[in-house]
Amino acid sequence: MSKKKKDEIVVTFLGGQSEHVTGSSVLISILNEDGFTRTNILVDLGLIQGGNTILDDYKANKEMLENIPLNSIDYVILTHEHIDHCGNLPALSKNEKVEIITNEKSYKIIKHLLQDTVFIHERNVEYLNGKGYRVKHLYREADFWNIYDKINIYEENKMHQLTDKISFRLLENSHVVGANQVELFIKKSSGVVKKILITGDLGSVANRGTQYFLSEQPMVNKADLAIIESTYGNKKPFIKKVVKEERDSIVNNIKKYLFNNGKNILIPCFSFGRTQNFMCWLYDTFKDSWNYKYKIIIDSTLSNKINGAYDSILQGEDLEYWNKVRNWGVFEYIKDYKSSLAFISKKEPALILSSSGMLNNGRAVLHAERVLGQTGALIMFCGYCSQNTVGGQILSGKDIIEVNGHTVQVRCDIKRYYTFSSHAQQDDLLNYIKQFSNNCTIVLHHGESEAKEELKRLAEEELGKSCKTNKIIISKKNMQITL
Repeated sequence: MSKKKKDEIVVTFLGGQSEHVTGSSVLISILNEDGFTRTNILVDLGLIQGGNTILDDYKANKEMLENIPLNSIDYVILTHEHIDHCGNLPALSKNEKVEIITNEKSYKIIKHLLQDTVFIHERNVEYLNGKGYRVKHLYREADFWNIYDKINIYEENKMHQLTDKISFRLLENSHVVGANQVELFIKKSSGVVKKILITGDLGSVANRGTQYFLSEQPMVNKADLAIIESTYGNKKPFIKKVVKEERDSIVNNIKKYLFNNGKNILIPCFSFGRTQNFMCWLYDTFKDSWNYKYKIIIDSTLSNKINGAYDSILQGEDLEYWNKVRNWGVFEYIKDYKSSLAFISKKEPALILSSSGMLNNGRAVLHAERVLGQTGALIMFCGYCSQNTVGGQILSGKDIIEVNGHTVQVRCDIKRYYTFSSHAQQDDLLNYIKQFSNNCTIVLHHGESEAKEELKRLAEEELGKSCKTNKIIISKKNMQITL
């Protein structure tokens, strides 16, 4: 990294999300008043996910962490709790000076997500060493506890000062509960203040009605540099009509498969956000019409911990409503592996919400092994699945699936839905980009190459309609921008 005085502010794209989606990490390095030392701020330190093998993911994260000056980091500002944005935080454990910044909601949720991530990492290292690869831990459970103690809570929508030259603000974001956009204000030696906006993952507008407990996200129109996500930059957006059609289809499937035919329905769900949204939507939809002969099973240790975090996060009318959802008589909460096996042994038909959403781990795999082989049963996928996961193999149309160490023939019905994503859709991203002031440089980030290329093309067209000439840059690994 350049140490020249003229490079007072250097932005470096270090994480896996520079060229793909996961592993978010952007370094902002600011020259201090002495003209020699620097203040180094990371925005996010996420986990790279979605490799073809456990070894691939391990190597990718090891390489990413080796590329980041971990011991030189002064602050980490988190955009939100998803593991691809915070999962590698324990690697900072040996950095005694680092402060991690987030809001109160994120603080209470991130504890459970990070603990689970470290547990999976330790298990994966044990697995790889058992296969003869001789890999070392990137971090352990003690590192999690050490780093969790370094997290400080900051109030949202309020200006906070880090140093004489650096201030920041956490703005609300409708991606998930606890998500933020980050504004950084940096005073140069000339007295000029430069503003950097990092949107993080933005929320979708079309399905806002079934994304619960979220605030409206503001659109920031002025910045010297705006780093905006591009996850769905090349996908045609879904509209509210399609959102409704998919929800109606799920209602009809529950009535047909469970109420009328007494067959199991499995919905693999991500533990944070997706599970809680489904619980609320099911309550709203069926609270006066559910067939109480059947239960809705919430089977996931992590999902139940996140439910508990919601109990302490939500306030006022939101908490009152959440308590009604939680205490709805059809929900049965399964908190451990032994209880999962006991439920499965009963062979009682039910609607099952269980993690993980991709069927790559967790107790959803136990349920998938049983439901896949049942004629007339149903699995409904409502989120993204990597090709190498069990969910990905099922969605590819394979008739024979390896699940939980067993070969299973697919006899159940499979359905897939696309409108549950909490990510901003293509039109949401374009609407955000085209309202930026003309002097704002825009970096497309957190997306596959095809998504960023398509979004850039469309954004330039939209800006051109307003006679704007903003510079749009596609992020690449180790790319640097100076201000």
